[in-house]
Amino acid sequence: MINLVAVFAMVTWITLHNSLWERPRNSEDRNKVVLYNATTLITPTIGVACMYALLFVITPIGSTAVISVDYLGKKLGHAATFIDYVNLSWLASSMGTVTGALGSSLETETAVRRATCSRRERERRGESREQG
Repeated sequence: MINLVAVFAMVTWITLHNSLWERPRNSEDRNKVVLYNATTLITPTIGVACMYALLFVITPIGSTAVISVDYLGKKLGHAATFIDYVNLSWLASSMGTVTGALGSSLETETAVRRATCSRRERERRGESREQG
């Protein structure tokens, strides 16, 4: 549940902070806006989930190099196993993902739109390649 909340928090933050959510201007645009908003949610969700998975795979490897088995076992009160490193990595990956959501606010809206929108969508919005 924690990892789903972390991914949801990051996708929500990226979407809202960068004004990616659209509202229909008239009733004719409603279907297009629903499609754009669905795409807006799907694209960052896939990206964030992939980065979360990558972080989760890499972190146990790094933690075994940094935290000795003896030290971790002493802090846990039992002999440390690889599963303990995986649990530690799961928590660290979730916290890192939420922190990444806050760090993503350092990017400009234009940079985020370039990463999430196609060239055709940017042309529709009137954004040029030179902006940002």
